[in-house]
Amino acid sequence: MSLKFQLTNPDNPLAYNLIGICYVNQQNPKDSVSYFRTALRLNKQYPEAKANLGSALLMMGKIDDAILQLEESLKENPKNPMGWNSLGNALSQNNQLKKARIAFEHAINLEPQYLNAINSLGVLLNNMDERTQAIKIFENGLKIDPNDRDILTNLGYTLADNGKITEAINVLSKVISLGQYNLDVKHRLGVLKSNSGQLKDAISTLRQVIKEDPTLSEAYRSL
Repeated sequence: MSLKFQLTNPDNPLAYNLIGICYVNQQNPKDSVSYFRTALRLNKQYPEAKANLGSALLMMGKIDDAILQLEESLKENPKNPMGWNSLGNALSQNNQLKKARIAFEHAINLEPQYLNAINSLGVLLNNMDERTQAIKIFENGLKIDPNDRDILTNLGYTLADNGKITEAINVLSKVISLGQYNLDVKHRLGVLKSNSGQLKDAISTLRQVIKEDPTLSEAYRSL
């Protein structure tokens, strides 16, 4: 659905920032950029708009520009946990993993129950082969929300990567039981069941995957 706005006060930077946020929430970052830039033209000292611009640029894949905007916004307002989380994601995509870790940790220090940042840090640590620490981070997140699907999924994947197959099966089975799962989770669960010798259950799970998505060639291969 396209958005149309008519401003009664065209010199209000707050309005432009809010419109930009609306476009981002509509998964339309391209149209949001001009509004964030207008907000910054009207108020150069507007770190929230600068952080939002950085996040929109990141969604568009303009990682270097995103990092620049986010870093500048955090110099002006270092107490923005969402800004630190977005910077961490941008740095991670730019393969600056140590800096990304610091950014995620800043976000969590500012907001200890920030599940998106907790999940992002756990994924990053797993990618850095620091799996024991990643598991602890995910477990801390589940103390806040035991049913967070993203954290449960990534915990299951990390446990599997760490050779803890039985634990991974239990966690991913919980994800499936919660519903609204990514089909990759059920496929991975079927593969793990196969690896653990639960062949009958593995076959049943993989057949369910194929039934839900007959085009998923990887599931046929696993079966």
